[in-house]
Amino acid sequence: MKSLDPKAQLQRRALELLSSKRPAFVQAAMRVVRCRCLAEDIVQDAVVKICENGVDAGVRQLPSYLYRVVHNLAIDCARRRSREFKVMGPEDGAEHVASPRACPDAALEHCEALRAVLRAMADLPDRTRHAFETHRIDGVPQREIAAALHVSPTLVNFMIRDAHLHCAQRFASYEAGEPLPCAPQKAKPKARPKRSAARRAPSGAVRLPAAPAAEPPSLR
Repeated sequence: MKSLDPKAQLQRRALELLSSKRPAFVQAAMRVVRCRCLAEDIVQDAVVKICENGVDAGVRQLPSYLYRVVHNLAIDCARRRSREFKVMGPEDGAEHVASPRACPDAALEHCEALRAVLRAMADLPDRTRHAFETHRIDGVPQREIAAALHVSPTLVNFMIRDAHLHCAQRFASYEAGEPLPCAPQKAKPKARPKRSAARRAPSGAVRLPAAPAAEPPSLR
């Protein structure tokens, strides 16, 4: 029978020690990870590591070497779990983690508030609304707005201030629970009354003079 080389013999002895003294190795790993199930997995990982990589030929104290392998694997496992807890957090508090999306009630409330402000802006005169939107939304300076509207910068400042106060009052009414006014509707132009066919004269027709009124009979 062909004898095994020294490295294979050392590997075989290491696997036999891991099997015969498994409870001691599990206890050593459990002192680090504080979990018996994880400690069992760590010892199994040590067996896999010895099967794949073998044992260095320069090892003199094989039990100490195996304890160091198990200890290092346990430390790696503890560090990995610590990083996972920092990123993921414990499962017990998962129900208290806020959702990254906005609450439907809050989103609806924001939409209603925006609708109140938009309706308030719709009530403003066209020139005032244009000055307010151009300055507050587009960021155009008031002097440029005044030049475009052919008015003084002071008047533009007053228009923006009045628009701001109007929107603020409407928003305060919304927060107080008052119903929003209906959006203003433009009046439809009245249709012209149609001329009757009897009153319309055909094109090219000659109008006849009206007949003289008949004189009443004389009474004798």
